[in-house]
Amino acid sequence: MQQTACITCNNDTCLFKNISSVEYVKQFYCKAGQHIFLEVMPVKGFYIVQHGAVEEFYFDSNDKKIITHTAIDGEIFGHTDYSGIKHSHNAVATENTEICFIGKDILYKVCKANPELSLNLMNFFLEQFNKSDIKGATWIA
Repeated sequence: MQQTACITCNNDTCLFKNISSVEYVKQFYCKAGQHIFLEVMPVKGFYIVQHGAVEEFYFDSNDKKIITHTAIDGEIFGHTDYSGIKHSHNAVATENTEICFIGKDILYKVCKANPELSLNLMNFFLEQFNKSDIKGATWIA
């Protein structure tokens, strides 16, 4: 993983762009079909698609693939497991994708120093919760 400055990012749809005191995030590239994380891997933070697309999914008891979330440019993923210890989903790049990773320790510091970002993240999580509630989805912690 390389480190990248948020201020130099070309993705203007990212929640962290222009309001974040994050000087550097970890950035990496995935080829189409490459896994980003697997179920039961430790949760260390969440991810933002800088450019590309990512699909989150799990397999039900009949080995049927259940897609829970698709993230595209500027969108967050890996957030449904954020409060947990281990991921309950898998994530795979569905096309060649550039991804930024924000660790829990960095996010805590940034939110503490940036009330606007904290409010935006709170609204994002509430919106995600409402979407899952409307669809009748089950959040797995």
